[in-house]
This record gives sequence, C-alpha cells and structure tokens, in this order.
Amino acid sequence: SLEASRLKSEFVASISHELRTPLNVILGYTEMLLDHESTTSRAEHDRLVVRAREAACSLLQLVDSVLDLGRLDAGKVPVDVVPVALDGWMAEQRDRDRMPLHDGVTLDWRPDPALPTIHTDPAKLRIVLDNLVNNAIKFTVRGRITVGARRLADRNAVELWVDDTGPGIPSRELAKVFEPFHQTADAKDNRHGGVGLGLAIVERYVRLLEGTIDVKSTPGVGTRFAVTLPAGTRAGVDGGTG
Repeated sequence: SLEASRLKSEFVASISHELRTPLNVILGYTEMLLDHESTTSRAEHDRLVVRAREAACSLLQLVDSVLDLGRLDAGKVPVDVVPVALDGWMAEQRDRDRMPLHDGVTLDWRPDPALPTIHTDPAKLRIVLDNLVNNAIKFTVRGRITVGARRLADRNAVELWVDDTGPGIPSRELAKVFEPFHQTADAKDNRHGGVGLGLAIVERYVRLLEGTIDVKSTPGVGTRFAVTLPAGTRAGVDGGTG
C-alpha cells in the first residue's frame, strides 16, 4: 500500500541518517588521530579517542535497538518471570549511573513505602524504567524529574511513573509517541539526538509484561508516563517464552 511504502521510505531515511552521523564522527576523529600533526599533545590525543569511542557506543546502541525492536515484533523475546520485591528493586534503579542532568534540574525518587512483591521480568522492567528516565533527562532543561511507584490495591496492580517539567508533547503527537522512529520537533532539535526507538521498545516490553502504559502531556508544562503492571502471578506466564 502507499502507506506501507511511505513508512518503509521513512524508516530507510531515518536509519541511514542515524547510522551515518556517528560513522562520520568516528571517521573524522580517527583521521585526525592518524594525522600526527593535529594531535600535538597527549591530552588532545586522549580527547579524540574518547569522542570516537562515544560515537561508536552510540552506533552500537542504535544497532542493538533496531535488533531488539525486530525481535519484539517477531515475538521472539523470552520472558523470565520471577518474584521481584519492588522496594529493593526501586532502590537499585535509583542508584544506577545515568546521563548527566541539565544544570539546575533535580531527579527525585519518591516510591511509596512498603511496595509489594510482584511477579515480572526484572531485566525488562529495568529497560522500561531506564528508557523513561533517560528520556526525561534528555528533554528536561529546567525544573525537576520525579520517579515514583505505588500499589493499586483495588486492581491488584502497581504503577510506576516518571514525571518531568520538559517541553511537553503536542496533543496531535501523543498518539504517535510509541511508533518506531517517531520524533517530536523538540526531539529532532535536541542535542542528544536519537532515532526515536526508545519509547517504541518501552511500549512493546510493557505489553510483553502484560501491562499498560499511559502518557499525559501539556506543552510548556511537562509530561507524565505511567506504567501499570499486574501485581500477582499470572497463570501460564511464569517461565514462558512470550
């Protein structure tokens, strides 16, 4: 169909651009390293090596994301469901290394006390939360980011959320934020770049964990992503293959 052809063309254009950018950076810095006259000091040499490595890591992350998305859409990602004590798990996530915050921005972790033990895949849940927190860090240049978790006793479920005071997402784009390679105008202009795969992977992982994800946003005010997961053991899920 015309729509399928258009999406394929957009995919190729997006991925080509995102692959070429770090590759050009790597080539540029390695050529400077080979040109001994341009690296007159050890400090300058080390700086070029670090920049080339950063670009290579960015490229690897992109390739991994594309592969992850392909496996998810093909239903080939196994699910390893185990009991997860959310209190301790949230504390572990809080202490993980993350990209630096913009000057003046604070990152607050406010999980409710006495969270339950749930049955889920902790590695995949970590990917979900990491993506949401890192996304908030990228686009929040003032104010605060808040990460929380609470029990939804009436539904035998838990909710994890990430609030930010970033630029917000226009209502016309909210329905598309989980589509692969979709980027808002702010994302395209952002200095961190990115190819628009993080939220697509998040949405698929949440579905794999039998949860739901909701996004609310007000331009100029901020955005809230909330993930709801069942708290109990699900029949036929433990040890399943997804």
